[in-house]
Amino acid sequence: MVRVRFAPSPTGNIHIGNVRAALFNYIFAKKMKGQMILRLEDTDLERSSEESGQGIIEDLQWLGIVFDEGPHVGGPYAPYKQTQRLDLYREYALKLLESGHAEKDYTHLENETITESSSYAIRFKANQKKVIYHDLVFGEIEKEVEDFIIMKSNGIPTYHFAVVIDDHLMKISHVIRGQDHLGNTAKHVLLCEALGFKSPIYAHYSLTHGLSKRDASKSIRSLREKGFLPEAIINVAMLLGWYPKDGQEKFNIFNRLEEFDPKDFSKVNANFDEEKFNWLAGQYIREADIHKILLLAKPFLLEKGFINTSTQDDYLMGVIDVVRGNIKCVSEITDHVEYFFKEVNYQVESVREVLEKEESKTVLKSLYDKLSHEKELTAEVFQNIQKSIQKETGIKGKNLFMPIRSVLTGRLHGPEMYLVAPILGLEKCLSRINEYI
Repeated sequence: MVRVRFAPSPTGNIHIGNVRAALFNYIFAKKMKGQMILRLEDTDLERSSEESGQGIIEDLQWLGIVFDEGPHVGGPYAPYKQTQRLDLYREYALKLLESGHAEKDYTHLENETITESSSYAIRFKANQKKVIYHDLVFGEIEKEVEDFIIMKSNGIPTYHFAVVIDDHLMKISHVIRGQDHLGNTAKHVLLCEALGFKSPIYAHYSLTHGLSKRDASKSIRSLREKGFLPEAIINVAMLLGWYPKDGQEKFNIFNRLEEFDPKDFSKVNANFDEEKFNWLAGQYIREADIHKILLLAKPFLLEKGFINTSTQDDYLMGVIDVVRGNIKCVSEITDHVEYFFKEVNYQVESVREVLEKEESKTVLKSLYDKLSHEKELTAEVFQNIQKSIQKETGIKGKNLFMPIRSVLTGRLHGPEMYLVAPILGLEKCLSRINEYI
């Protein structure tokens, strides 16, 4: 059975770049009807925290990545935190000492006198051995390995040692991880040989430029809080190392599982494209179920004081549907909807300049007159009125549309007015035109 794992260090929030490890492993497990394991590699005692570990779990669950085993769900190979497995690492390190594959290392003591009670690290004796192993993406890899520490003098295993022990005991069949581990794998192969373990199958995907762990704005937590949709993040993360064969950039990977194969990971490092990310994020916002966007938008609208708990959902859905074509994340909705909930400020200089033109005054008087004779305002009615004003006055283009937009919204840009006006309603449209005139 295919068993894969995501093994982050709980030292901060995960971001788009390192969430790929979780995603690629999860997609492979789904395709192969295998199992997905979460393991927290928390041996960096100074920086690891329970809070970070819990945050990683919550962010992954929000993305829709489900684990069969892990610290939050348990499993047959528990515990799934490395700090709770220290006795296991010590046991296997002693085996390597006994077999002669490792030796005690006192170099951390420098000039101190070494006694039987002195603490020691444990160093694996690689003897500059040349290791050859196969990677699903890069093919045959050859690397010479020098001796290296596997246990620190404080009893904490190094990454290289703990990961090999854990992968073996948790019966991991495939290790899918970033290309930065390509050279490390030779050490892991040697350790497997020395311990009598069967090496898992390795696949290393390319790295990503343009993303920094220190850039909190690209953490999954930050994107989640801003109201980006998980589907968009998954889509973008997939493109940073794997592409569907038809070249489509917008796709649901869960509908294309049969296409996914780690052998097809890109060997060339990817560049995070902010513009493409924003474009894709906007596409998902526009196509999402309106009720979903409504649920996500309400907290942002409440915080800004645009709505209260009695505001009708039907009205809100109309507003959201009109403006969501201009946003890439739900939090941005508050930048586009003020005129639906508050009075318009005509003192904005750019708006005032438009409205004070003689042509604008002609347009607005005609608009008021025509709206006054309507009983119901629909998109079709408003479009016909605009055409009628153009025909009667000869005013067209932005000289026609800009004053209408300015008087009804107090803005120079936004969604089509034939969509906006019906939501504002006949009474409010007349009131705003009359107030300015």
